[in-house]
Amino acid sequence: MPSAEDDGEEVIGSKRLHEDSHFDPSNGQSALEYMSQLLETKRRKMTQTQQDSNESEDDNSDEDSSEGSESESEDSDEENDEVQDSSPSTAGVIERLVLKNFMCHESFELNLSPQLNFIIGRNGSGKSAILTGISVGLGAKASDTSRGSSIKSLIKDGKSTARAIITLANRGEDAFQPDTFGSKIIIERKIQRQGANSYAIKSESGKTVSTKKQLLDEILHKFNITVDNPMAFLSQDKAREFLTTTTDKNLKKR
Repeated sequence: MPSAEDDGEEVIGSKRLHEDSHFDPSNGQSALEYMSQLLETKRRKMTQTQQDSNESEDDNSDEDSSEGSESESEDSDEENDEVQDSSPSTAGVIERLVLKNFMCHESFELNLSPQLNFIIGRNGSGKSAILTGISVGLGAKASDTSRGSSIKSLIKDGKSTARAIITLANRGEDAFQPDTFGSKIIIERKIQRQGANSYAIKSESGKTVSTKKQLLDEILHKFNITVDNPMAFLSQDKAREFLTTTTDKNLKKR
């Protein structure tokens, strides 16, 4: 039986059935045919309404997707702007450490990478002495090292003089007086059992620029190095002290 839709009406043969029409047996249509056609008309209208609704949702989804893409793009641009340079620093980095008659080390040399370094060894092999040598070489006091009350106690037994020599990188825009020091700053601290201790702050060529600790302090300030800050230098003794004395109450203190 041919049929078509036209503004909510159903064409049945040559007769038009409107969804709000009433059954009229005089037109020759049985009640069963009338109900079947009426249900079919309503089904088609519901299907058309659902399709229209889906198309509307698809349009909204496309708009949301477009807006979301633009938002993600903006967020990505902002994140890219905030990304910091992760390349190794070229200034203020310890490149080399030399210890002479310092604690258990009679003659020790160590080249360090510009980022993370691991020092591995057995107990008593002098790992902590390396960290102590760095902090002392950069001007730490004996009390900062937890290795005695006098800096002279760090001199190796049987020796009269100890030295800690540290080479700092000094390149790039953050360099400290590059015209004077060049691409490296060499800091040498000499400790004596008899007489005064001394500093020698040298240029890349090995020329002594100053013997005053004040200049060393200026260099450390420039490179944001604080030798008495446990966030920069944390010895085993300091770590142990922190763990044994820290309580929940102390952690809440400002």
